[in-house]
Formats: sequence, C-alpha cells, structure tokens
Amino acid sequence: MFVLFVISVLLQGIPIAPQAAGTVSGVLKTVDGKPAVGVRVSAMTRQEPLQATVAVALASIAETDENGRYTIEGIPPGQYYIVAGSIDRPTYFPGTQDIASAKVVQIMAGARIAGFDFAVIDTSRRTIITGLGPSRFQVNLRVTAERGSRLPAVSPAGPLTLEFERAPDRITASAPATATQILLELQPAGAATEYRARIRNLPKGFFVSSMTYAGVDLQSGILSLPTAAALRNSLGMVAAGDTLVVTIGEGARVRTGVRVTGIGRRSDSHPVVLSGKRGLVFSDGSFEFYDVPPGVHTIALIDFPGRALGTTIVVGDQDIDGVFLDEIAALPLNIQSPIPPASARDTAPGTKLPPVVLRGTVIDRMTRQPPPSGQVWIGGRNSPSYPLDAEGNFEIMGLLPGTYKLELQVAGYAHVIRDIIVDVQNLHVDLEIEK
Repeated sequence: MFVLFVISVLLQGIPIAPQAAGTVSGVLKTVDGKPAVGVRVSAMTRQEPLQATVAVALASIAETDENGRYTIEGIPPGQYYIVAGSIDRPTYFPGTQDIASAKVVQIMAGARIAGFDFAVIDTSRRTIITGLGPSRFQVNLRVTAERGSRLPAVSPAGPLTLEFERAPDRITASAPATATQILLELQPAGAATEYRARIRNLPKGFFVSSMTYAGVDLQSGILSLPTAAALRNSLGMVAAGDTLVVTIGEGARVRTGVRVTGIGRRSDSHPVVLSGKRGLVFSDGSFEFYDVPPGVHTIALIDFPGRALGTTIVVGDQDIDGVFLDEIAALPLNIQSPIPPASARDTAPGTKLPPVVLRGTVIDRMTRQPPPSGQVWIGGRNSPSYPLDAEGNFEIMGLLPGTYKLELQVAGYAHVIRDIIVDVQNLHVDLEIEK
C-alpha cells in the first residue's frame, strides 16, 4: 500500500465549523489506467519552500476504494495540494512528482469539488522493507526514439509505461516512459535482486529496438541489482548512476481509411479522443487517429479540470493534418463514450467548426422576474462559474457537442441541476427557479 509523503500531521489554527469545510473527490489510477486501490490521498496545505525537514499539515486523509475513488472531507478553506503516493516520491495532482508542477486547489467554505482524477506514478503495492540501511535502489531512466521515429506517450491502451517485475515474488513497480528515475525495492538478502523489465501499452506499429542497463540486454536478460544487505555491508560494490536506456522504433503500418493528426498539449497520461475513440499521443503533444469515418467528429484532450482542449471537425475521404485544439470551457459528460459521427450535411470536409456558445435566462417562477444574483456552472464546481447579469442572463463560451450537466445556484432558491444537450449550433435555455 502506498504511504503518503508526510513527516508529521499538524492540524493548525482555529477549528473550522463543520458546515464551513470543503470536500474534494476524484478517481486515482495507476499509470497503466487501472484503479489504484487502497491508496491514501490527502489535501496538503500549501507551504513554500517544501523541505524534507519541514512538517507538512494535512487537512484530511482518505483512502481509495476498489474502483480507485476517493473523497476527502472536512477540508478547511484555504489553498492545498491533492497528494498521493510513496513516502519518497509522492504524486501531486494532476499527476506529477515535481511539486513545482503541482496544481494548487482553492477550497472555499462549503465547496464540494469533484473531478480530481489523476494517475499515481509509483504503483508498487508493497510497503518498504523494514530494517537498517537502504531498502530501495534508484535506477535512472531514459526512453528515446530511433532517429526519424516519434516517441509515443499515450496509446489507445493507456500511457506508455516501464514496468518492473521482481523475481520470484512478482512484486511490480512502474513509471511513465517520460520519468527520469524509479526506486526499486530490494530483496533483504541473497545473491542479487532480479527484475524483468518491459514496456506496457506500446501502440501498434512501434517496437522496442533496444533496452539496456550497465551493458546488459534486458530484452533477453535480467536487471540485476544488489540486495539490501549488500548495500549495508559494502556501498563500494554498487555502481551508482547507471541508466536504463530504452529505444523505441517505428515500423511501417498498413492502414485503411482517413488519418487525422494535430497538436494538443504535452502530457504523459492524458488521452486524446475522437468521437469517444482514443488516439495516439506523442511526447511532443502531437496526436493522430487512423481509419476515421466521414462525418462530424469531436476531438478532445482529456485534461484535468479547467484546462480542457478540443474542437469539432468535418471529415471526408482525405487525410486531415495539423488540427489545432482550442481552449474549452468544459468537456461533455459523454466525451469518452464512442459515438457514430454526425452527418456533415453540406459542410465541406476539413472544416473546423467553432466552439458552441450556450446562453440562458433565469427567472422566478412566481414573480417572472430575474433574481438579483446567481452563479452557473457547466463542468462541476471545480470549473469556472458564470454570473447572472441584472436581467438574469448568462453566457458560456467554448463548448463542444455533447451532454452537459448545468448547475445553477441562487441564494434563497432551490438548487437547480439540468442536463443540457449541445449540438454544433449556439444554444439558448430558459430556467425557472422557485423558493
């Protein structure tokens, strides 16, 4: 089970009333897309600089269930990191082990924020071996592409992952192909600690050209590391700084149908989908889809809340290259559900349709007058809110076709949640509220 990166837990300051506390929820997965079960997740107070000798204050701790879901409750208002992972290399939302790249979450009084889904990088399910001296060994990593080839980062099966399986107990650990190092658990004693290394989620048409560590071919051989006892007894016997080097090649691919390529955002874990079908993402942020049928398709980068990218494009019988994804206010709820393309009607192939604008008007059901104020959300409470103007109107720009859950809150009135189906045309909705 993972252990949080915590030196001590401090509940600081004046106690916050229960009704003022916030809640954060999401899904934690492993880097290969499986639910991360039994992992502790916490809201960690933002402290700068964060050093190993500084106590870390945790507002609340939760543990993921069998589906990787977690809910952190009782979080006082303030700024936090959402954190999970091993004691020596924690993972911060949205899926990084570099605290400088972690996203700060602002918790407001009474807020209930959902959608904080991310992948925990270290997937070892065992606790650290107890005892004196070192129990883990650092292996540096470098995954590259052959000259003239591209390096895939996310395939339709999931993020490209380096996986290590220890013999004979089959304990596994893994890291994204973009990681620069991994800490592998050592056997307490014996001749050596042996691991088999492999690449997971390598897309079709790509292959491992070579995989070596300290001169050993790991495609046919074993990654041999010292035992914990050997490290304690003779550190001089250990060759420090060795790097496991993996080279990925790209072969010829037979394909039929239309190819669609474009550029999104660099990521080692976030997929790109076209009409719900996952595509191939490369390390430079470019993406591609093959065998795309004609019609109107929605392309979206499944990023963390507040940074969605997407577009809608008309596909014909010719390849389309260089599609650029726009900033999107929120992604549809069904964005990852495969759906057939819509009819293009008379729209020319290659046309990029503009994002949809959703406008609405809110009135009191009894008085037929607009409320004095109010807020609208289209992507959950962790997404931006849109205020009502003096006439009860609101406007949300940058939506893709699909189904959304619109949420309206007006002081003194019943909470309103309504499903909205967005097509390729701008849309207006009327909402009535009552006390």
